[in-house]
Amino acid sequence: MQGHSSYIFEDSLSLWSESYSFYYLTLSRLLPEMSLARRINIAKKIDGNFITIQGDVTKKYNETSKYLLLDFINFSLHPRILLDRTISLAQYFINGGNVPSFTSFNNHRKFFLLPKNTPYIPLENYAQYIREKTEWFDNLKLIRDKYIVHTQATHSKWLAFSIEPEKNDIHLTIQLPLGSKENGVLSKVKWVHIDVMEIILQVSQFLSSA
Repeated sequence: MQGHSSYIFEDSLSLWSESYSFYYLTLSRLLPEMSLARRINIAKKIDGNFITIQGDVTKKYNETSKYLLLDFINFSLHPRILLDRTISLAQYFINGGNVPSFTSFNNHRKFFLLPKNTPYIPLENYAQYIREKTEWFDNLKLIRDKYIVHTQATHSKWLAFSIEPEKNDIHLTIQLPLGSKENGVLSKVKWVHIDVMEIILQVSQFLSSA
């Protein structure tokens, strides 16, 4: 029995579609998991035995909670991929000799921030949006590059709920040691929080406006 090979020819649009699908699928798992964790946390504050919450909720939480950290990590990666694939589509309406990167959102944005490209005569409205409305990308890049992909053994991470009572959202919290240890306690630390809902809002605004 002879085998056969299948070839999928991809272009910028199909790669963008794939990245958006992965981003969406990541959220389709993470958001329900966050919702369950939130409900359990509220019930725990009311009574330690979860009497106020239905048994099927605790069962679902027990089944999915083991994936919560994994899905937070996955989520920290896919917005970056989606942004890279989104700016690749800009090559269809930006052309000429002086053009930005169409493979890296980071380099794409840096291009428009250069004084020599301000204003960017071929498409200043778009360039101005990238300059002024995507400053949130720096934090997203920092989280992904330094604290997820290139994390260090000294970094600690765990899931924690927001200190803002009206939100009660669960965040991925990363602790970074900045000082020396004194009697086993770090003298200075920095906290980094991955706020899923905030990132979703920022990415959505970019996709609808760019």
